[in-house]
Amino acid sequence: LGFVYLFKTPKLYMSSISIYPAKETNNSKLNQFQGFASTLGIDMSNNESPYNIPDIIESRKLKKQLIYKKWYSEKYSDTINLINYWGIDKVKNASIESEIKALSILNSRISVLEGKSGLISIKVEMEEPGLARDIANFIYPAIVKFTTEKHLAFSKLNLEFINERQEEIMKQLASAEEELKKFRERNRSIVESPKLQLEMERLLRTVEIQKEVFITLQQQYELARIEQVKESPSVVILDDAMLSLKSHYPNVKIIILTILILGIFLGILNT
Repeated sequence: LGFVYLFKTPKLYMSSISIYPAKETNNSKLNQFQGFASTLGIDMSNNESPYNIPDIIESRKLKKQLIYKKWYSEKYSDTINLINYWGIDKVKNASIESEIKALSILNSRISVLEGKSGLISIKVEMEEPGLARDIANFIYPAIVKFTTEKHLAFSKLNLEFINERQEEIMKQLASAEEELKKFRERNRSIVESPKLQLEMERLLRTVEIQKEVFITLQQQYELARIEQVKESPSVVILDDAMLSLKSHYPNVKIIILTILILGIFLGILNT
């Protein structure tokens, strides 16, 4: 039975890559106005990484890309996706059943290990060494593309929010300046009236506050534009996947050793 298992079980070759989450550059200008911006409802936090890379690798979104991408294979003359490669396209309701089955197989073929230092190792097992290497190497740019798209989407929303706040503050500033103008026109001399002096100070203070808020929003807007166009990958690759010369699974030595031990043990029981 052990030898039958060895012959029937397809050989799997393993390739792996290792990556580090990229650290965001510390923007002193951004940190300078971060506290004030948070009071306005603007999230300009500068965390090291807003994404959990292992979660992205384990996501169905990424694995569906791997399933439907056309890969080069030693068995076929033309490129082929994994559903056709594994022969899953022959099942009924292929559009649904085949995808679910392919995802199940791929889940067992990809493993992610995150070390204490932050190093993330991604291992891929496939029936062909070249296919395992290509899939492993494709994961890195897929992560970068996903995080970049999310970063751009967040930056766009942030810019839109800041722009809306600028328009609101401009209206409030114009209103405060107009109120101050009317007060001065109505009250040419306020030296002898403490009440009018207090009202004057209140109006001046309102105008100054609105000006400071507008200036801060303008600075935040420029910084947000810089963040939007900044091209910094979310991960940095350390080791590319290499072509494996030996199969990783099944482990022939361990299986043969297990067969011998079980055979001897059963033989002793039968004597």
